[in-house]
Amino acid sequence: MDSLSCYNIILGRPWIHDMKAVPSTYHQCIKIPTPWGVVKIDSDQQEAKDCYTSSMKPTSKPREQ
Repeated sequence: MDSLSCYNIILGRPWIHDMKAVPSTYHQCIKIPTPWGVVKIDSDQQEAKDCYTSSMKPTSKPREQ
């Protein structure tokens, strides 16, 4: 599938490929094989919203000209 996903920013597409991870936008999770079996990481919509909101806040006041 050749499309963008939120995992591209956080993890990076090369990392996803190297780890043989399987992201699912439908299920909002990513599965990664480990020596102990497959690990499933679920998304947290509230955490994603909080992260996005905090990233949009200005870090300092704009300079006056």
